[in-house]
Amino acid sequence: MKISFHGIKNSAAIYTEIGNKRMTKNGLQPECKCNTLHITATNNKGRDLDYIEPVLKILPNRINKNSLNISLDEYYQEAAIHPYRVYTINEDTLDINRATLPIFEKICKFLERISNIPAKNVIIDKNYSNSKEALYAFRRHYDSDNDSELKNILNAAFSDGESACSSAQYFARSIKQDIEKFKLEQKQLDDYSKQFV
Repeated sequence: MKISFHGIKNSAAIYTEIGNKRMTKNGLQPECKCNTLHITATNNKGRDLDYIEPVLKILPNRINKNSLNISLDEYYQEAAIHPYRVYTINEDTLDINRATLPIFEKICKFLERISNIPAKNVIIDKNYSNSKEALYAFRRHYDSDNDSELKNILNAAFSDGESACSSAQYFARSIKQDIEKFKLEQKQLDDYSKQFV
């Protein structure tokens, strides 16, 4: 079945840095890079919602059952080349393991397809940036006492679909790297275990 992935709306991404920058093997990096991607899937111009719905049933969004919030926190250590990544999907923090691997693989394919959507095709409802759902999706990035700053940032993020589409590519690439790393580690572990059978 061919799926046309143009059925998303009210989607955006926000990036912030936490902590002082320091020199690592990967160059000058902050202590943590915090990324959040918010996507509302629809079946209006494709079957996006049908495709991602199995994930949303396992990891539901408490505000909108059709929305997927993904947070990616990347922690940089001086001795490490690659950051340590922590994924949170609709409130649940998940590691990539045997049980969650199908979830991450489905999300990765979903995000890869979204990254190819022209930003102009992402519909943003008027005043959505000030909605309860938008504030909920990005609340962890900002001091809740400064509502005006948050609203300005959300207005910019939801001005078009560019932030969502470009960030979807970054998220997909990161997830794919971690999936490949997990599979390699599992293969090495399985090979090692066979020595004792």
